[in-house]
Amino acid sequence: MNKHIWLKVTAIDLLMLCFSISVSVIGQMLGPISEAYSLNLTQSGWLLSSQSIGGIVLALIALFYSEMNKERFVLISGAILGIMILLIGTGLPVFLLFMVFALMGYSGSTINSLSNSVVSENVPPDKKDRHLVLLHMMFSVGAVITPLLSQYIYTRSGLKGVFIVLGAFVMLSVVYAFFAYAKQAAIKPAKRHLTIWQRVVDAVGIFKNPGMVTVFILAILIASAQLSMVYYVSSYFSQVGGSANYGAAALSVLFFCMLASRLVYSRIASRFSKGAVLAATNTAAFLSWGIMFFVPGAIAKIVLLGLGSLFIANNFPTVYSCAIDAAPDSRASAAGTVVLGYYIAVLAFLPAAGALGEAFGLKVAIASALAPIIGIVIIGVILKRREKLAKA
Repeated sequence: MNKHIWLKVTAIDLLMLCFSISVSVIGQMLGPISEAYSLNLTQSGWLLSSQSIGGIVLALIALFYSEMNKERFVLISGAILGIMILLIGTGLPVFLLFMVFALMGYSGSTINSLSNSVVSENVPPDKKDRHLVLLHMMFSVGAVITPLLSQYIYTRSGLKGVFIVLGAFVMLSVVYAFFAYAKQAAIKPAKRHLTIWQRVVDAVGIFKNPGMVTVFILAILIASAQLSMVYYVSSYFSQVGGSANYGAAALSVLFFCMLASRLVYSRIASRFSKGAVLAATNTAAFLSWGIMFFVPGAIAKIVLLGLGSLFIANNFPTVYSCAIDAAPDSRASAAGTVVLGYYIAVLAFLPAAGALGEAFGLKVAIASALAPIIGIVIIGVILKRREKLAKA
């Protein structure tokens, strides 16, 4: 990989880190945000779900306008993300807070979706799986650091200080990415003069690719399983341990284990069947997280939380890789399909988990993650059988 390509890949990795910060800081600061804006648990769930509005908009853009300049979209969205993070701590009216979260959903999903396409187009095909795993490893890096850093800043500078510091970092990262992609971002993509109906047919056509419907369902299940953990685990462990530090530690352990797992898996990703990996690792995660609820003490629970995180860490890199394999000539649309599945899960699953948590306690909100994991295991077995038949 030459120096110029390395700089581009590094810039995208850095923006994925920023997307991770935007998700992780909300996971850690959801309690203080809810308190500052007088939101109950159900309303907090709807606040998180408002991100799905922007996310679904991006997914539809990726599906309907596959000829987009991806680099330009990513740079603009990075800037929007930084501005929205800066605004959260300013004491906005509640209706504007929901709008900010929707724009965070749009900008974050742009980075999360199109960065996979950009990276896969800038590295050799035989290294695609490795670099996609490394890209998502950067998400884990941000998720390990952010809870502890944001909690540290919060105890000294309050909610406003947290979002000023992290928002400023995102903006600096965007400046670096702008210099790395300035020439590509200026290129005007070839226009396709299609009617709206033709674009609808074209977008729906992505699902005609063999395996794409399975990928879409898999994306919904993976997002549903991980979202309840990411957004409610900090509050749950703060409650179990009697201190917000336990919540920050639990969230950092969750993402540190994901980081370690992705670092190892990036070296061997191309050697194993994707279906077999999904089935085996998610079975182990189901057992680890299931046992977690029955052991006494916060420390023992955190250990099992981390163990389960080791196993589910590579779900998202795997489903993005499956999507790109299913539609190699429409990578932006393929990634958009995964993002659409992700935000459908945000829209439907998070409010349900929040309502369960309010009615029966945070333990039930987190335990709801176990149901979609069963679905992931089943799809993993199906994919393994398809792979075996394809080789026969």
